[in-house]
Amino acid sequence: MRLALGTAYPFDEARTHGGLEAVAHNLAAALAVTGEIDVHVVSLSERCHADAVERRGRLTIHWLRVGPRLATTKALTIHACKIAAAYRDICPDIIHAQAFSAYAVGAPATSPLVLTVHGLEWFVPEMRTAERYAGPVGAYRRWAEGLLIRRCLTKASAIVAMSGPFVPETIGPMLQGKRVRGIPNALVLDCWLAASPAEDDGRTVLCIGTVTRRKDPLTLVRAFGKVASACPDSRLVFVGEMSEKDYHAALLDEVSIIGLEGRVEFLGLVQEDRLLHDCATAAIVASASQVETAPMALAEAMAAGRAVVAVGAGGIPTMIEDGVSGFVVPLNDVDALADRLRQLLMDKALRRRFGAAARSRAQDMFGSARIAEQTLAVYRELLSGR
Repeated sequence: MRLALGTAYPFDEARTHGGLEAVAHNLAAALAVTGEIDVHVVSLSERCHADAVERRGRLTIHWLRVGPRLATTKALTIHACKIAAAYRDICPDIIHAQAFSAYAVGAPATSPLVLTVHGLEWFVPEMRTAERYAGPVGAYRRWAEGLLIRRCLTKASAIVAMSGPFVPETIGPMLQGKRVRGIPNALVLDCWLAASPAEDDGRTVLCIGTVTRRKDPLTLVRAFGKVASACPDSRLVFVGEMSEKDYHAALLDEVSIIGLEGRVEFLGLVQEDRLLHDCATAAIVASASQVETAPMALAEAMAAGRAVVAVGAGGIPTMIEDGVSGFVVPLNDVDALADRLRQLLMDKALRRRFGAAARSRAQDMFGSARIAEQTLAVYRELLSGR
């Protein structure tokens, strides 16, 4: 079986840009290991100098050079054309596209298309007032994103989601009656299981993800500010790309106003080995994100045996058993988030118990061999119905 996996993908495997690249990397590797599939990854990238084909282990990667800006408009036009040409060269039996993107729009009708859903900001009413949708440009962006979503859903032969009922409940009628298959993100568990020390450092609250308004690090900073005096050795560390410079500046101002200089750090992107170490040694891994499907960072933290605290956005409640493998707190509740952070920072035994339960749950949910087999079952079903 020949697969074209259309997705954002790590150009440098030592430095992954966002959860989607990590998801794709793990899934491609897991599928290739089965020996049943010839995996061709098709990826648009601003980091390559020209279109190129690279052989990387068991994978064939087709890099397509693109420029910045106008991502949604290009996804509907020139990027979709580039993707379509790459698919024609590969002649896949099946196409698997990640996210509402040119990878789905460019899929020909001759191959079944599996669409994995990521990023549902467009559907969330609270996000409609976000800065990205303000003014005439924002109105156009919202219209274009809606068109992109509808085209992807129309083309899809099968739809995969990682977050239980959240996706079908959110998308609703736009699914056009198509069934959503629930398949979690794949994790390469061995590295996370092996990396974790017997004890955490007892002081670090770690947040992994892009530093953007959607991820709402401001709420986490404010919650930490309520904890800092009771836990004087604690610190808050953000790891991830800082793509919204004005917002990052506002965060630094808030840190200064609250009086947390020296106790809140923004590390930016780090190498994978550094990320593994930081996640494995943190006392808590936390998220205040307002919109999520099934964040890879929390899955990795669970596999590392860390206690997790997260706002109950999107599919997060399907990942974390509240009070068993972590804490899930309500949206926009700074006090509740602070209370749970304080509770865990001051209770080593509870962190240890949550961490063990989280690790066990991660092994059950996210093992790459299991996810590969579930994904293969979808491919086989579609191909048998031709």
